[in-house]
Amino acid sequence: MMQFAYAEAIFSFYALLLQLLHYMIAFKLALDHLAACFCNLFRYSQQNVTLHNLHADARNLKLPIHLGVTVAENEISVEMIATMLIWCIGLGISVITLFDEKGKFKNNIAVMMKTLQQKCEETLGKDTATLGVHFGLPKTDGVNGILCKTRIHLLSGDDGKRDIVKAAQRISADVDAGRCKSGSINTETFPQYLCALAGLPDPDLLVVLGPAFATFGYPPWNLNLTEIMHVRSHHGLQYREFLGVLRKFSKCEQRLGK
Repeated sequence: MMQFAYAEAIFSFYALLLQLLHYMIAFKLALDHLAACFCNLFRYSQQNVTLHNLHADARNLKLPIHLGVTVAENEISVEMIATMLIWCIGLGISVITLFDEKGKFKNNIAVMMKTLQQKCEETLGKDTATLGVHFGLPKTDGVNGILCKTRIHLLSGDDGKRDIVKAAQRISADVDAGRCKSGSINTETFPQYLCALAGLPDPDLLVVLGPAFATFGYPPWNLNLTEIMHVRSHHGLQYREFLGVLRKFSKCEQRLGK
């Protein structure tokens, strides 16, 4: 009995040591995380984001070629969305599609362009022409003949499921007119009837901005291989939070169905 009690005491002692070690490691990791958050807060307040910061971050990221953004909130801040677009432009993202169901961006493109221009000058000290930003479908030249580095395409509810309905109607008309055979329509030929993202690559990443995690009508045909991530609101969005989404995307391994 004495030997059993002695062994139990030793076991309890080592268990207590392991538990204390676990708590110490967890405490250190929490402190390291807190320190990193404070460093990011200091470095990446919106007023301190510079073109140099953006270029430095881009070198350490696997960026999406095509970034889709769904804004799913009733109150939309054009200024905040424009700031987020500036981050994307500075990072070097090639294609951005900005979607909202009611078409606030698409129906007010002049306001969007003016706000983006102002934010670009405030944040990066450059204008959108110098950076080669183009609104609309792909073109070979940007503003003032500068090669387009970033294309921004604005979408609304008409470009989502309704675009698929219209594509089906066009196919039906072509079949009735003898311009094509119904058997020739498949997953490879169907996209040519879609208009919303014609000429653009499928999104690598879709970021949903809003309280609910859903695509809210973003063109569904193009999302079969897209990583979808969620941010609860675009209001007060900080660069460090947006950067965190891109870092998470960088760690994703797309197996393409394998």
